[in-house]
Amino acid sequence: MKVTKFTHACVRVEHEGRRLVIDPGTWSEPSALDGADAVLVTHEHGAHADVLRLLGAGVRVYAPDCANRPGRPAGYRRLPPGGTL
Repeated sequence: MKVTKFTHACVRVEHEGRRLVIDPGTWSEPSALDGADAVLVTHEHGAHADVLRLLGAGVRVYAPDCANRPGRPAGYRRLPPGGTL
């Protein structure tokens, strides 16, 4: 397993050829999303989720209910407390 820390809250976890990016916000480097299989947004805040960048990335995004409000990308999938992916 490889874990890469990007600016602010962003982390990329790589394991067996798959990549999960956690909290790629407005301050994180765009390269954090390179090759991502999925994104986990821990909470709705610009520093943790750059909505426009995620729309353009074409990657599955998992988020808690607070980030699944109207106006959020249709690709957001609900991840309830205690949920796994």
